[in-house]
Amino acid sequence: MDLIPFPLLVLAGVLFGLALAAPVSAFARWRRGERLSRVVGSAALVSIVGFQLAVGLLLIDVTWPFTGYPMYAPRVEPGASMDVLLLSGTTRRDEEVAIAGAGMFSDPLDLQARALPALRDPATQTTMAAYVLRYYNAAHSDPHDQLVTLRGDVERRSIAGDGTVSRVLEPLFVYRPEAP
Repeated sequence: MDLIPFPLLVLAGVLFGLALAAPVSAFARWRRGERLSRVVGSAALVSIVGFQLAVGLLLIDVTWPFTGYPMYAPRVEPGASMDVLLLSGTTRRDEEVAIAGAGMFSDPLDLQARALPALRDPATQTTMAAYVLRYYNAAHSDPHDQLVTLRGDVERRSIAGDGTVSRVLEPLFVYRPEAP
């Protein structure tokens, strides 16, 4: 189970291609005699929009294009609760490691929005846990720093009207990959 569906990867590739081709096309249009200001303006617009859309589709950027507004920032009303995924694991050295959300994505809220629903669903939990474990291990070249066990807990946070925060921790899963 991948976090980015294949059709979106293809679309992002096409958008990157268009964004990269815009300056080449602009040069050809300028050589044919079109006004330089018009050629530069249209090529810049196509490049910027193409790159921003591709980056958004590939989950590279932490914000929506141009706005600076976090993509998955939830608004939490006083009294409402919010669930936060907390990941940890055990390395081959038998060390306990807490995995920060920013260690998986540039925006920790991406992990919450994309992985938490799949980890809660019994039908997709094992697949998503295996993916998260592989993703984490791929980022750590030293085999001793790689995880052999992945654990997930959900911390339910709520904010009272007076601003006090209450937290309740609930175990979600423990994933141990099958030995090859």
